[in-house]
Amino acid sequence: MSASIIIEAANLPIEIGIEERLINKGIIIVPDFICNSGAAAFFGMLASGQANFEDIFEKVETNVNNSLNDILEHKSLFNCDIRESANHYVLKIQRSLALSNKINV
Repeated sequence: MSASIIIEAANLPIEIGIEERLINKGIIIVPDFICNSGAAAFFGMLASGQANFEDIFEKVETNVNNSLNDILEHKSLFNCDIRESANHYVLKIQRSLALSNKINV
């Protein structure tokens, strides 16, 4: 394989054993739940008339970029793989929302 980055999509993560081998080869794997983050909410906004088509792509791009930057920063600080860092990121958001009483975790 000549790819240096693999972007998972459509809720089909790479199998754990294969993922470990790819990571050991230095290939970066961006988890599907990061690639998909926010898109459903923003398209819901489009469907309900709360935003227009152009705004949706800008908001999704901003959301994914911000999420990925936070995840890569955590990865670097704690010397872990992207999936572990992404899982930590999701838990951090869930805790924050739970503290603000927006969701039950």
